[in-house]
Amino acid sequence: MDIRTKAYSLPKSIYLKECYKNIIFSQWWLIILFNAVLGYGIYAKIKWLIITLTIIEVLYFIFWLVQLIGVQYLQQASIIFQKVFYIFNENYINICISENERAMLKWDQVKKIKIKKNYAIIFLEKAHIIYVPYTSVKSGLEKNIFINLLKSKQNKK
Repeated sequence: MDIRTKAYSLPKSIYLKECYKNIIFSQWWLIILFNAVLGYGIYAKIKWLIITLTIIEVLYFIFWLVQLIGVQYLQQASIIFQKVFYIFNENYINICISENERAMLKWDQVKKIKIKKNYAIIFLEKAHIIYVPYTSVKSGLEKNIFINLLKSKQNKK
């Protein structure tokens, strides 16, 4: 069964928030490494190490924030923020700009799925997401089928 959504666009604030959280949580080991060495520097009272690692860690967070803000202004990434509708199926996801312009994604291209109370987020890469508010699905029955489809795909990951 195909589940077709209404046309909507991805809000830039949700894109920035969700992608930034995804990057930070997917690279947790790097943050722990930074903080472990920083903790050693504080314990050993090595001021140059403390200052250097603090600057590197702050620059690391700023780097990813600037990257995600910059993507919003790139011409190549404009498809992410355009008003599109989706067709979800057991085998694929169709991203449709219009009835004739479509891009097909297979479910094996999906890295991670987050199911929230009011929306679902499908991560294709660290900074490429498909945001689906449940209000864009036409009926309550289709919403339940869509959530079950996402849960089944989530369990296969």
